[in-house]
Amino acid sequence: MSYILEINDKKLAFTGDLIHNGGKIITYYDLQYFYDDNGDGSIKRSLDSFEKLMKFKPDLLLPFHGNIIDEPLENI
Repeated sequence: MSYILEINDKKLAFTGDLIHNGGKIITYYDLQYFYDDNGDGSIKRSLDSFEKLMKFKPDLLLPFHGNIIDEPLENI
């Protein structure tokens, strides 16, 4: 789940653990969870989340861990 706020004409996306600065993830095993979805797992869910997030064209990503990401498209 991500939250997107618009402040001073900038869109800020609070992304939790979806991404870490530099396009990294916190832990590899976070991508290995399988849900009751025929085995698609978290990698596909993360890619789907990135696609949905970029539709909002955020100016900044604010991950739970790491630095503020001021170039969202480049990092994703």
